[in-house]
Amino acid sequence: MKTLKNTKTGELKRAHDKEAQKLVLQTYLGWQYCPKNVWKTEMGPAKSTETKKERNDTKSRKGVSK
Repeated sequence: MKTLKNTKTGELKRAHDKEAQKLVLQTYLGWQYCPKNVWKTEMGPAKSTETKKERNDTKSRKGVSK
């Protein structure tokens, strides 16, 4: 996976190596390689929909039969 940034629009994108190479070679589209940490800071950390407490409650209920 490669991280790309569009110099015209500022859009960040993650793409597989072959797709990224095609985009970069087509210079009129404006895509350039950039470091992955740029993408990470823009997108922020991944957020879980489930809290740690909810996961622990679910685990403890699985072993108990009613």
